Amino acid sequence: MTESPARRGTHRPTIAAVMVAVFLAAVDQTIVATALPRISDELGEPALYAWVFTSYMIATTTFVPIAGTIGDMIGRRPLLLFGVSLFGLGSGLTGAAATMTQLIGFRAIQGIGAGVLIANAFALLGDIYPRPALARMTGIMSAVYGLAGAVGPLVGGLLTEHLGWRSAFWANVLCCALIIPILAAKLPRRSRASREPIDLLGAGSLVSALLPGLAALSLAGEGVGLGSRRMQLLLGLTLAFSALFVAAERRAIRPIVAPLLFRSRVFSWSMCAMFGIALAMYASVSYAPLLFQTTMGMSPTASGAATAPLIIAVAITAIIGGRLVERGSGFRAPVTAGVLITAGGLWWLARLDALTGPLEAAASMALIGAGLGLTIPTLLLAAQGSAEHRYFGATTALAKTFRSLGGLVGVAAAGAAIRYYEPTLGSGAAMSMTMLYAALIMVGMAAVALLLPGREPNAGSRRPR
Repeated sequence: MTESPARRGTHRPTIAAVMVAVFLAAVDQTIVATALPRISDELGEPALYAWVFTSYMIATTTFVPIAGTIGDMIGRRPLLLFGVSLFGLGSGLTGAAATMTQLIGFRAIQGIGAGVLIANAFALLGDIYPRPALARMTGIMSAVYGLAGAVGPLVGGLLTEHLGWRSAFWANVLCCALIIPILAAKLPRRSRASREPIDLLGAGSLVSALLPGLAALSLAGEGVGLGSRRMQLLLGLTLAFSALFVAAERRAIRPIVAPLLFRSRVFSWSMCAMFGIALAMYASVSYAPLLFQTTMGMSPTASGAATAPLIIAVAITAIIGGRLVERGSGFRAPVTAGVLITAGGLWWLARLDALTGPLEAAASMALIGAGLGLTIPTLLLAAQGSAEHRYFGATTALAKTFRSLGGLVGVAAAGAAIRYYEPTLGSGAAMSMTMLYAALIMVGMAAVALLLPGREPNAGSRRPR
């Protein structure tokens, strides 16, 4: 079953609206970066500064897998409408926040909406486009997602400077108000929803396990040790609810995280690679601007400019990677090439010193981005192609979840490594050592990539309904 070009053309307004929604959700991951100093001045409580980022990321990561599976069961339309609406509501509340605590709570509401819409936006492509056109569209949407993260600080800075920090959130409300009618009119309706019951116990226990676990990771990144009572309480809750989640999934008719997905070696190795690549990526890239400033003496503006080529390269090679898969390259070659290119860029980044010029720093970041753009969308396509189409949303969401978890672990691990080496090596050398470790992890991921199929398996049973 394939769609004619004319038929696929009717989906263009829908996909355009969904991509705008994805862009907004991705922008809001980083839009507060340049606005936080003003926010802190106005609302106070600087000790909670980092949680303005963290609450959004934790909420998004937690609700992505739940939303993906429910979307498989009842259709993308209600989930996307709910996600965009909740994101808009959270944005409006965030813009009206009177205290830092309110701001953090409302950012979490934003994050839940973002998680719901991101999981189902990428899955919607699989409902509309047949393979191999799906590969091309996944590359394009991945490029949109990547570019959004890059322009977030710029957009936040411009809006904060000229209209005030609250305008950065109220602008989302206006955009969502324009998007929702388009989605309501254009999103395809599902002929019938699944009669399988929603796994409420699994969803509840997953949220209860992930929230304290991700909070513990964030605290670890801030230097809180295992001896802390807060950390012990969070880890205890994570372990207890994880055990409940595993028990619930074994009994569920349609589990939130279907164990049968992991019986596929392609899916399991894709998740392993997604986690490892994200770990290395975030462990290095999150500290790159600080490395440029402390070791090379760059200004904040110059370090930001040196980092920007990474996102530009990701956007370009994500589209190229999608084209390669579309033309039958399979998964193994693009992922293997991508991780080795990224490892080379990280090795180059680790060797930068005080005599290095800004162009060399920018080139190393561009090389890292070029490799990442080849790997991440291709791994997503490999995961999606490993199961029946009725699990398309679940596989998409789990790929996003493993990427987010890898990133959070990477940031926490990098912070711990830098604190360990800094007393003996100094700040700059400690960061360089962390970059080198990240490069070695990427080389290890090349071995995982070789376990992926050289050609895509027959996907006849996984075509759109």
